[in-house]
Amino acid sequence: MRKIVHLDFNYFFVQVEENLNPNLKGKPLAVGSVTSRGVISTSNYLARSFGVKSGIAVSEARRLCKDLLILEGSYRQYSKISNRIFSYLRSLFPLVEQMGIDEGFIDVTDYLSDKISDYDSLRDLQFAIFNKFSIKCSIGLSFTKFLAKMDSDMEKPLGLTILTKENYKQKLAKLPIKDFFGIGKKTYPRLEKLNIKTIGDLVYCKDMNLIKSLGNIYTYCMECFNGLTSDIVNIESSLPKSCSASRTFSNDTNDYEEIKACLLEQARQVSDELKSYDLVGKTVVLTLRDSNFETHSKRITVNDPTNDVDEILSYGMKIFDSFAKEGVLLRLVGIGVDNLIKKGQKYIEKTDFVQNNIFDNSPKEQNSCTIDDIQIVENSKKTVDELVEMFNNQLSSPILFKGNKLNKKTE
Repeated sequence: MRKIVHLDFNYFFVQVEENLNPNLKGKPLAVGSVTSRGVISTSNYLARSFGVKSGIAVSEARRLCKDLLILEGSYRQYSKISNRIFSYLRSLFPLVEQMGIDEGFIDVTDYLSDKISDYDSLRDLQFAIFNKFSIKCSIGLSFTKFLAKMDSDMEKPLGLTILTKENYKQKLAKLPIKDFFGIGKKTYPRLEKLNIKTIGDLVYCKDMNLIKSLGNIYTYCMECFNGLTSDIVNIESSLPKSCSASRTFSNDTNDYEEIKACLLEQARQVSDELKSYDLVGKTVVLTLRDSNFETHSKRITVNDPTNDVDEILSYGMKIFDSFAKEGVLLRLVGIGVDNLIKKGQKYIEKTDFVQNNIFDNSPKEQNSCTIDDIQIVENSKKTVDELVEMFNNQLSSPILFKGNKLNKKTE
């Protein structure tokens, strides 16, 4: 049985800001857009006590907490600190999967000391991170990634929770259904209306009509609850699939120089993030939202993958000049880069070939899982066996199998 850790940096952006300016400590503080029409990215626990949470509008946050301080955010600094922490973690453990700027999974199966308890070992790790980087984190330990993630959310800040096969069902069943990782903000109100208030209400439900009506939601929750989800820490998925930045203006604008200056700052953020991962991208994406809340996104594919700020801005402005309508007021602009690869790697064109990942238990939209880096021979008359062999030869390890071989491969 694997031992999987989920590590979550508590209110990370605000922690970094408080470390940069200790005078901010002890005050209700949030990071987000300083415009009244922006949203809060994160807040400290003092601000949260007033109801100021991630995702709420700045205008609502100011109404809830009159003394709230809101900072625009030092995203380059956040990325720098995050990279340092994860570099430190990788120096201790070979299997680290970074899930974002402020969280990740670690396979610690072979690295927890036999001489002291798992709890003491992980508490030592927790304090080592705080001593080195002045960042508080919460840690969850269990035997699947889902359960480790649920763990780390149970106690914050500086929480440490361990879910074992013996105790996890009892602890999870008491939690509100909205705390079930993977159930979104639109789904849990629907479940509550069906009188499903806790996780236990759902997984121990005996109403077959209700179970049938929930479909994939019920199946997903039962697989998670019964410990049947992944325990594989994938170091390759630590790399971002795209990098982007956006901004909502204080007032709708069509001022060309203001928009260009905004895109320049965003291009710098994107460039810094790409360089921190040593990545380059083949596609530059521009996003515009007008005063009618209509959002438009256009992209341009470049000959040479890039992470250069001037090139990202240049391509972004090229899209803007050809796409933006004269006189239209813009509410938001954003720029991003995707189709990312490691700098120096050869870029292989992606295809439209799609195979759903039957081993991934989480619910996804149709065709949301694609296989990258496979070259398809159009109008090929090859047999299925030949095609499978051809695909696998282009991958680092064979992952495609015919249906009649799946049982053998997964036993």
